[in-house]
Amino acid sequence: HQTRNESFQLQILCHAIEQKVIRQQLKIVKADDLGDFKNIYKNYYDDQIGMLDTSEERRAARQLIEDGLIFEEEERRLSLYEGQIVKEYEVSSDLLTKLVNCHLLRAEPSPEGGYTYELAHDSLVSPILKSKARRVATERIANEKVQREAERTKARRRNLLKMVPVLIIICLVTLASTVYSYHLYQKARNAEARALTLQVQEEELKLEAQEARLARAV
Repeated sequence: HQTRNESFQLQILCHAIEQKVIRQQLKIVKADDLGDFKNIYKNYYDDQIGMLDTSEERRAARQLIEDGLIFEEEERRLSLYEGQIVKEYEVSSDLLTKLVNCHLLRAEPSPEGGYTYELAHDSLVSPILKSKARRVATERIANEKVQREAERTKARRRNLLKMVPVLIIICLVTLASTVYSYHLYQKARNAEARALTLQVQEEELKLEAQEARLARAV
């Protein structure tokens, strides 16, 4: 068992070094480039999930591994048949191959045909469950934030709805005031027009009277 554990840890270490060499295009690997070996093992699961191509693949891989391949209460590995994985966890054969190649999963031929899959080693169980706990806590905080924002939005909407009658009254008063002001304006205009008409008529009468006096004088 000790030999198998050491062999698996060596696989992880070699794979992590290989990926680092490829990412950083290193030609020579020095001891300083490797970092702390404990962190390599501790972060290996998150690192490999993070290197998957899409968010859909990362979500599907986490769901399969964290929910389907571990009995969390007893921290034990579980095995699932390939068809079951594809159907229940929406994990493609291509994604299963990626997870096997990065040493997160191990494929075993099934007597009925096809393959069964399980975690590559017991030592992965603990860091995976810790990663799951961090993810769940992060998602809970994010959900609580969303809920708080939703509650604030609802509160603002309720306050706006409470203000609607007041706004309607203000609008009606403003409209009535505008109509009344216009009525007064029109009334003033009409009065001014009548006064001007009377003035014109008065001037015309004066002219007519003056013309009559001139005619009698002649």
